[in-house]
Amino acid sequence: MSTLIACYEWDERLPAPAFRAHSGGIFADMGVHEFDQMRWLSGQEIDSVAAIASPLHADPDVTTDVDSAQALVELSGGASGFVSLGRHHSGGDMARVEVFGTRDTVRCDVLDPREGEMVQLDALRRQAEGFAEFASGGRHTGASVVDAIATLEAVERASGAIRNPHSVAEVLRP
Repeated sequence: MSTLIACYEWDERLPAPAFRAHSGGIFADMGVHEFDQMRWLSGQEIDSVAAIASPLHADPDVTTDVDSAQALVELSGGASGFVSLGRHHSGGDMARVEVFGTRDTVRCDVLDPREGEMVQLDALRRQAEGFAEFASGGRHTGASVVDAIATLEAVERASGAIRNPHSVAEVLRP
């Protein structure tokens, strides 16, 4: 049984200020992948979310997005989750997940800065192939509409927590 799932995604470079000014924010742009992955790995739903964000430092022209944010998640089966996101990681783009269980701990470097974009490009290729198969009448693979809705609800709760840090209790449960 897993007791903690920790997901990290940190980008090497900040996105352009124009993108950040109109994006959905750090949880929509980046955290959506971690929340989705957490649900998939655990088989549990996200019950509550609390989040904090760092102050802006890297881009003074952007006032609607944060440079980094962390979320603490309670999962329906009793496990905890942790999501750490950052807009700037001098070591290069990285994404990793660690699962701490009652019998073992497993770490997977999903995106390692030493490998460059190869992992991302391979994932995009497989995603496009899966979509093409489905569009031509093949079977559906991957996330469902239900998965997308549950993940976006977690994103909204985390985003709400960093927009209104003094009302965290209001965004914990749906």
